[in-house]
Amino acid sequence: MHLSCTSRPYQALPFTQACAMIAAAGFDDVAVFYNQSNHGPAIAVTSDSSAADIAAARLACANAGLKPSLLLAGEWPASQALSKSTAQYQRLIANAHQLGASALLDFGCESPALLPSYLALMEAIAPMAQEAGIHITIKPHGGISTQPKQLLALKEILQSDVFMLSFDPGNLLFYSQGQIKPEDCLAQLAPISGNLIIKDYLVGPAGPTVQLNPGDGCVDFPALLQGFTRHRFSGHVYLECVAGEQIAEIHRNVQLSQQRITQWISSSTELESADSINP
Repeated sequence: MHLSCTSRPYQALPFTQACAMIAAAGFDDVAVFYNQSNHGPAIAVTSDSSAADIAAARLACANAGLKPSLLLAGEWPASQALSKSTAQYQRLIANAHQLGASALLDFGCESPALLPSYLALMEAIAPMAQEAGIHITIKPHGGISTQPKQLLALKEILQSDVFMLSFDPGNLLFYSQGQIKPEDCLAQLAPISGNLIIKDYLVGPAGPTVQLNPGDGCVDFPALLQGFTRHRFSGHVYLECVAGEQIAEIHRNVQLSQQRITQWISSSTELESADSINP
């Protein structure tokens, strides 16, 4: 497993500064989400990004010693014409390739009625993604990707190796209102997961939240990581959310989370090694 960090904890900062802080927290790899530009408005590398935008993002990563392995695709408007959606997604694939990413993080679509359109879009962009060496990793995010059975069905239909899942325990809990236990669907989903998102979940005084430090909520991360180790998972593990509102507090929590996750991964590997010696 390779421990990485998304830019989400630092989304209020310019991307260059976010990269510097991610590196300072002990990471050498970044998933590119939304961040402030140096000129103010929130941006990410998108289907509409210029060559200069992508070059600037690559330079920010390189200057911080980070590899940009994952790019946020988000939720696609499957209700628009297939030709338009296909062209838009193909531009995103090309931009992800230019960025140096090897995967996109896709949210599916919110309306089950749009599932046929979404599947048609995925089938249409598969050849280009294959040629570019870009995996499309589909994350539980409500709508057509709320339930484990829905995620399994998507992968069964989308047979190409281009398509994998993004295992997000916090989202499995959040979008099911705490009814889906990540540990219960690990055996089904881990073999077809291209990455693992580190995001916790808790119902607090203000209601359900994922804005907390991993290990402080309902998700049993040591058990999950041990399960992924048993399934010989060797992909990226991305820290997505931590607690805090001010940057200094957020940064401390990112550092704390990096240490926790590193220990969990190390412990899961040690346990698996011990089990293989003493079956």
